[in-house]
Amino acid sequence: MIRFFSRWFGRLLFALVVLVVGVVLAKDIFLRPWLAHRLRTVTGLDTRLAGLHTAFLQGTVTLTDLRISNAPAFGGGLLLDAPSIRLELDGQALSRREIRLKSAHLHLAEISLVRSADGRTNLHEVVRAVQERASLLDALLLAPPGFRHTGIETLHLAADRGRIANLGFPPFQRQLELGLTNEVLRNVRSTSDFTPLLVRLLLREIGLDALLPSRPPP
Repeated sequence: MIRFFSRWFGRLLFALVVLVVGVVLAKDIFLRPWLAHRLRTVTGLDTRLAGLHTAFLQGTVTLTDLRISNAPAFGGGLLLDAPSIRLELDGQALSRREIRLKSAHLHLAEISLVRSADGRTNLHEVVRAVQERASLLDALLLAPPGFRHTGIETLHLAADRGRIANLGFPPFQRQLELGLTNEVLRNVRSTSDFTPLLVRLLLREIGLDALLPSRPPP
């Protein structure tokens, strides 16, 4: 009887181990469509996500081939095409009740800035939609009570192309070859930290990049 019990207990334990391992290995299969659905819900835009990989022990999340389309009011087409996004959470910051990314690797194949015929901009409308449509669960995941966001320690940015367009009068559209391969930004806390980079891209676009001081290697 004891031998019978031990044998079946061992089989049950083995089955549970296999099940747990299977759930761990398959978690991304279930998380990917859920995340794509949540992004689609809170932005109100067509969203496609080809791949998702999470490594909880390392505190990393990697998204592959994330594509978000513009609303019809902004001419459709792609708002964002990101072949790769890799985020690494700072585990030590959590002990200080801070949400901080130790590093972020962002590759943008294309990003668009579009002004609609009635004067709205696509990026502003996305932010507004997220603020209005985010559920309590979304809010708790993004901003747990008692925690504060302290930015990104190191951001590695690659950007291939950009597009700016005005659908009002006068109509205007321009494609930009950004050509950023590994732009390193440190201690990113707000959108204002991108201002020097945007100014440099603007000066380069109008042919005044020779006025820029040389930059030290990252």
